[in-house]
Amino acid sequence: MVLDGQQTTKIAITGPGGIGKSQLALELAHRTKQTYKNCSVFWISVADMDSFYQACLYVAWKLSILGWDDEKQDPRKRGKVATYL
Repeated sequence: MVLDGQQTTKIAITGPGGIGKSQLALELAHRTKQTYKNCSVFWISVADMDSFYQACLYVAWKLSILGWDDEKQDPRKRGKVATYL
């Protein structure tokens, strides 16, 4: 997901292993940061749901989204980052 002010762009790179998805993602992140200096770029793993939810919490923390640290709330709903994705 690419965030620039109020606008967001979501990008998913898929395909079989070994075809250069990670290199493509790194190049995209690098070029995006060069073009949009105030933009935030986050790499979110979806290898499994636990890593996805942990990444969502990290993004919520970095963006200061309210509720990210609410221990009483289900970790999958904290900060509501997943709803933006």
